[in-house]
Amino acid sequence: MKIKYWILAMMLFGNFFCATAAYSWQLKEVQDCPISQRNKNWLDCTVADVPSRLPYKMDDGSTKLLDSRATVICRQGMCDFETQSASGLWNSTGEYAGQIQQMDSTPVVIHRGYYLGNAADGRVVAYLKGTGPENGGPIAPAKTSTSSNSIDSKVDQCVDDWVKAYRKDAGEDPLISNDQLDEWESRCREARRPIE
Repeated sequence: MKIKYWILAMMLFGNFFCATAAYSWQLKEVQDCPISQRNKNWLDCTVADVPSRLPYKMDDGSTKLLDSRATVICRQGMCDFETQSASGLWNSTGEYAGQIQQMDSTPVVIHRGYYLGNAADGRVVAYLKGTGPENGGPIAPAKTSTSSNSIDSKVDQCVDDWVKAYRKDAGEDPLISNDQLDEWESRCREARRPIE
């Protein structure tokens, strides 16, 4: 009988540990989604220290141990979780994964406990489910420069001028890509400024 209670206690401890692990990595409400270092056509919102499998509460109320990292593909700005078949084709799992102001098909790796959205500056971020703009919460702020170097602040101001010039011609709706920002930064470091 003691063995049965001991096994039950260990199972409860295991469940508590899993719940704690799930809670501890979900504390950050917003994860940035930079371009993946492995493939520039993908965005990667994951962080390295997250367990590979975690318990998730399903829509029917049950809890399942699932891979924490999941692939999301966004088409016409609507994103859903997808699985890849042996043939290489991606198939939707039917789970909604957020909405972004981006028209191209963009594969994204995020944690299953998050959904995709845009920050104030248009960059793609992953919001913790239950938080963020889709749940009445705040939108992630625009990224600010952390450099105090005067040369970098001049480059940042120059890039801002390129953004303003672009918005003047293209309007406020088009999303500015990281490639565009990198190009403008290169121009600014070469002392090339937009024509007024």
